[in-house]
Amino acid sequence: MTYGIDEVTVSDLSEKEKIKAMKRVWNENAEACINKGSIETARAIYFNAINMHPMKKSLWFNSIKLEEEHGGKHNLTDILKRAKDHTKHVFFYLKLAKHLWKQLHNAEDTRSMLMEGYQYN
Repeated sequence: MTYGIDEVTVSDLSEKEKIKAMKRVWNENAEACINKGSIETARAIYFNAINMHPMKKSLWFNSIKLEEEHGGKHNLTDILKRAKDHTKHVFFYLKLAKHLWKQLHNAEDTRSMLMEGYQYN
């Protein structure tokens, strides 16, 4: 497992480079946890990383992938809603609408999600 955050935070990198390096370390650590079957630990790593940098779409993507592969429908719904609310990115509106339609069979919520996404994008 790669820890590495201490080395990143005390280095002479620019702020943008530090954030990029931190994302790499978090992703590597989370992937190592997943490979060992420590899904809750990986989930916690992504949760903390997202709390520190809620606008970083790549962190949301990886967290969503984790829930798609190892979580339940409600965990996936929750993370998709949080990603949509924090980033307002069209991808998350569409992904949530697709999830609501295909997994939860909820036509009304799917329609309202698409309308809300259309307003923001």
